[in-house]
Amino acid sequence: MKNKLLMSLVLVCAFLGMAGAHTVHAANTGAKFTVSPVYPANQADKTLGYFQLETPADSKGSLQVNVANLDPDKTRVFKVTPVAATTSDAGQINYTPSSAKPDASAQYVVTQFLTRSVTITLAPKTQKTVTFAYQIPKDGFKGTLLGSIYVLDTSSGEQKSKGFALNNRFAMALGLSMTMNRDQVVAPDLKLGTVKAQTHQNKPVVAARLRNVKPSYFRNMIVDAKITKTGQSDSLYAGKLADGSMAPNSNFNFLIGTNGKAIPAGNYVYHMTVKATGRTWRFTRAFTVSPEQHAKIAGEIGEKPSSHLWYWLIGIAILLLLALVAWLFYLLGKRRREQDENEEDDR
Repeated sequence: MKNKLLMSLVLVCAFLGMAGAHTVHAANTGAKFTVSPVYPANQADKTLGYFQLETPADSKGSLQVNVANLDPDKTRVFKVTPVAATTSDAGQINYTPSSAKPDASAQYVVTQFLTRSVTITLAPKTQKTVTFAYQIPKDGFKGTLLGSIYVLDTSSGEQKSKGFALNNRFAMALGLSMTMNRDQVVAPDLKLGTVKAQTHQNKPVVAARLRNVKPSYFRNMIVDAKITKTGQSDSLYAGKLADGSMAPNSNFNFLIGTNGKAIPAGNYVYHMTVKATGRTWRFTRAFTVSPEQHAKIAGEIGEKPSSHLWYWLIGIAILLLLALVAWLFYLLGKRRREQDENEEDDR
């Protein structure tokens, strides 16, 4: 049976200074199209290669991108979509479509102000300018809204090679930031959300939700975290991140592996230190792994239950059995007393 391999290449374009990304030229990567910004009058700097717009309260405007089909032979179909930036579980700003939701602290995301995605068809060696209108609320917004204009080549071109079918799909993301006033900088602020044991890509981990609760993005983030038993200082599991970044009002799960095995049931303390923008945040959070959680994780990764878990399960079963027996004795005693009372009444 012929194997099929789907290859999807995303080219993140022209985010110089935004999150450490760099300009990618489509012609050098096999993508037969280009995307370029058409700068409006409120573009802060027309040498950046991405949109950096100053958008006052209650203002209207538009932004345009030029999409060019470089293919000399094939008509191509492109989907052009505004995207709100998120933070991936790798601890990096993500400018591509994602199922991640904005943090609960978000006042707005950039896509709330822009018109929806459009699909265009380009004949060989042609180009088209796509326009998105935006409307800023009367009360404006705080900080920076970050995202991209994401262009996906939906045309499928299957290439066959030694039993494999390669389906190359290319996309490019053109950066977009909106601020009301570039001189008014909002400092990021981090909070620690939930901490829980779970699986990620069929591997056992402890996931700690790190939240950026301000409309400000940043990079050069360093994270150092460890897990200890309650009342102890020895590190059982640890994780580090260097040169991370976070989008405004976003969150992500910082994952610490548990050495390939389900974390045993018990009480733990999660310790995290985060350094960014010249500040340091220190978090400590107690959390518990129940026998049921341990068993669930072990089952998901195919790990045999530990002997300790069997002791827990047997103990719980015995307690339930004793409770059932006690309840039956109670019911029998109650019925016997009622019968005795009825016999006395008959006399």
